[in-house]
Amino acid sequence: MTGYKQMKHIGCTLTALLAMVLVISGCERNAFVAKVGGQTISAAALLQELEHAGLPASKQNLELLLGRLITQHAAEYQAKALNLDEDPDYRRKVRLLSLEVLRERYKQQVLQHTSLEVTEAEITSAYEQHQTRFFRPAKARVALIVFERSAQDSAKRVAEYLDELRTLEGDKRDMQFQRLAANHSMDRASRYRGGDIGYLVQGEQSHWPAAVVEQAFTLTTVGELSPVIEANSALYIVKLVEHQAAFTEPLAAVRSTLRQELAAEKFDAIKQRVEAKLLEGLAVDRNEALLASLRLPSGDSTSVELPGPALK
Repeated sequence: MTGYKQMKHIGCTLTALLAMVLVISGCERNAFVAKVGGQTISAAALLQELEHAGLPASKQNLELLLGRLITQHAAEYQAKALNLDEDPDYRRKVRLLSLEVLRERYKQQVLQHTSLEVTEAEITSAYEQHQTRFFRPAKARVALIVFERSAQDSAKRVAEYLDELRTLEGDKRDMQFQRLAANHSMDRASRYRGGDIGYLVQGEQSHWPAAVVEQAFTLTTVGELSPVIEANSALYIVKLVEHQAAFTEPLAAVRSTLRQELAAEKFDAIKQRVEAKLLEGLAVDRNEALLASLRLPSGDSTSVELPGPALK
């Protein structure tokens, strides 16, 4: 009788036995429900497979799972018969599978004593310890006019422009500022945009002169003008367009982010503990001299004959 017919015969003749597996106890749980290539499949192993699969306890499911176990044992038998355990690719895959199984088992062990849940107290503590992370510095959106300082009376002329601007208010001041920027500003990027250079952030480096930036943050009212500023051989008039005060983001705004980060930290800590358990009790000896002498294929073609692995 061929191996295939034998397996089929086993599956058919055990139907009655499978119906009673759920009620067996004691030494009967260790009795085999099938033999494949000399290896036995116990009733207990079949029941464990049923529990692991999460299937309802029924004769049909038992037969389904028994067929699966028979196939798996047959594959194991054939692998040994073909000496696949000596094949590098096969051994690599077995190692990877073993690694995943061990990681999952160790993870469950660690989780019995460690919770991944992030508490409100942990979130609050993390927020209080990292206040600087959530601090947002003041920002000032400004417009400016950069006057060239070439003639002897240029400072006087710029002062006159400033006096004229200060006599105006609202839209009239803005329109005159735009005209002066278009006609006189040396900053080509902003001269035709009313001198608007966008936002300056307090405390951050800027390509504008420090005196200009500092003066910008002394302005508090939209439309307010700075005095004439002398810097880098030029004269500046700065106008405040918009101001955003410094603030710290409230906990409510960052709670979700902190929860995710803390959960990720806990998960990483568990992963590290699992990896540590994999090496627990094992001596690992790295041949640093040999590692340093290895050459990648893209480099020198000189090859180094590697010894067999130290750990099997």
